[in-house]
Amino acid sequence: MDHRVLDDIVEMLNEGAWNYTVFLHCTEMPLLGPVSESALMKAAFGIDAVIGEIKEVEKASVWPEIRDNLLYEGNHGCGPAPQTLRSATLLGLLDVLKSEVAHLVDAASTIESFWLSEGDPAYRVYWDFGFLFMEKEVAHVFLGSSSD
Repeated sequence: MDHRVLDDIVEMLNEGAWNYTVFLHCTEMPLLGPVSESALMKAAFGIDAVIGEIKEVEKASVWPEIRDNLLYEGNHGCGPAPQTLRSATLLGLLDVLKSEVAHLVDAASTIESFWLSEGDPAYRVYWDFGFLFMEKEVAHVFLGSSSD
């Protein structure tokens, strides 16, 4: 996962937003044997990370959930700036992210969605969303949040 793309998306969505903020992070972790989801979260986000819920999801649901959480169109007092949502630059970055997420989805043997009840590296937010992409020898932990 190209962290510059994540950073650029965050910067664009935060710039000019109305009472709205976004956080995105993806960590790759080698799997040296059987490991629990809790251990992966603690290693990825710190000892205080506690999973609120984790469940296996269908591959087709991953990108729509990420997209919908990032492009939240709030009411008239919150959300990304309308001109940002129409920006060709943002749409291009989202296409790159969609492609990178598709690569993770295709390579994963299982995909689980999760949220953190404690230890979230972003401040406590209303919408947090995460995915654990498990391959044979590596796991990718994708965490995002958006809040108004």
